[in-house]
Amino acid sequence: MVALGTGNEIGPEAFRRAANEPGAEPFPEGTLSLPEQVEALERSLIVKTLKAVSGNQSEAARRLGLGRGALIERLKKYGLLSLREQVTTLRLGATG
Repeated sequence: MVALGTGNEIGPEAFRRAANEPGAEPFPEGTLSLPEQVEALERSLIVKTLKAVSGNQSEAARRLGLGRGALIERLKKYGLLSLREQVTTLRLGATG
């Protein structure tokens, strides 16, 4: 679907027109739901940011607008923490 508008902003009417085009389906069969798409995007942004900062979690969290703890929770959620990092995180959590 492509939504076009005039000026600097694309308003709701552009999306209504695009959605009403022949063959436009809001959720084509086999696509991810909105929550699944959001999670996939979030995971992708986290991975790209970590690569850009050579794995520095504090800097990645700052660039993503998250606290380091929130980033670590997301890394756990998406299975992105290595076993070594998981053990270190558990140790730090137990002593803090």
